[in-house]
Amino acid sequence: MKKIFIIILILVLLLLGLGAGYYYFIFFKTPTYTFMQIKKAYDTHDVELFKKYVDVDSFCEQVVDDYVTWISQSDLADTGTDVWSELGSNIAKGMIGLMKPQMVTEMKKGLLDSVENNSINSSSSQNTLKDTISGVSNLQSFINSNSVSTVKNGKITTLKFTIHNDQYSTNLEIDLLLRESGNHLQVVKISNLLDYLKTIDHLEQERIDDLNANITNNMQEVLSISNVKYEWTEPDEWTIYVDVTFFADFKNNGNKPIDKFILSLALYDSSGNKITDIDFDESNIIKSSSVIKIKINKEFDIYDSNDKKALDSLQKQGVTYDIKYTYIHFTDGSELKLYKKFE
Repeated sequence: MKKIFIIILILVLLLLGLGAGYYYFIFFKTPTYTFMQIKKAYDTHDVELFKKYVDVDSFCEQVVDDYVTWISQSDLADTGTDVWSELGSNIAKGMIGLMKPQMVTEMKKGLLDSVENNSINSSSSQNTLKDTISGVSNLQSFINSNSVSTVKNGKITTLKFTIHNDQYSTNLEIDLLLRESGNHLQVVKISNLLDYLKTIDHLEQERIDDLNANITNNMQEVLSISNVKYEWTEPDEWTIYVDVTFFADFKNNGNKPIDKFILSLALYDSSGNKITDIDFDESNIIKSSSVIKIKINKEFDIYDSNDKKALDSLQKQGVTYDIKYTYIHFTDGSELKLYKKFE
């Protein structure tokens, strides 16, 4: 009996040992355990624990890289505030290499501050580009998500989260990539961030278009344009630049005087091809039911192929135009102003 008891005891100890080993080597390497630790880090404000289970450097560098790529492929520039708002214009200037380290540093600070203070440095009442990035990069939003699926490929695990976006009233997918780091998994990056941002950009454009539709109609009713003409002196053999003078009549159809407006005329040839844009940024008072004539000069380089093509098109019959309204200000301080994305 004693021998049997010893054998059973040994078997029990072996099973317990195997169970503990499984727990240590298997459970510790599961996404569940990783997110338990990330949640614990947030709950206890433990930055070091958070950094153990999140590769903060890789995570933030990837966010900034994808953000820069997104901006470079979109029509966004000079929106929002601080260094992030300067990104669009600085990409064109080739200065992005100087900005990225500062952006990564700011991203890391914001992420770690969210752990230490259980908050992110953005205003929920706004919809700036930086708020969008801060929101999707804040891992608190993933911890309690019920819509999760797991895809494992070797040492890489991808968690697919479905998160509801209140701003656009839709569900969006975020893929978090985890990789083995010693005896546990570590969050490395958002693997589909670029696609996510493109989707957000599309949804934001739809939102802005809906908001601006009525505003544009109101602008068209208040300020109308007619008698658009243009003229220039024929160039001689010494001419390099040709000054074209554009004329237009602007009528205030409303009941309040206008003291400033911004709009552009897009000119098209008879085939519907765009010739050029004529921008008006005027600070003239137009009384109610009054008409004023405004002229504006635009310079064309006859040795520039695009400018030369535009001049040739302007000489032909059938030129038409579309009006793109941006802003109308009235003397009483009221205004009609188009919304911009992420502001």
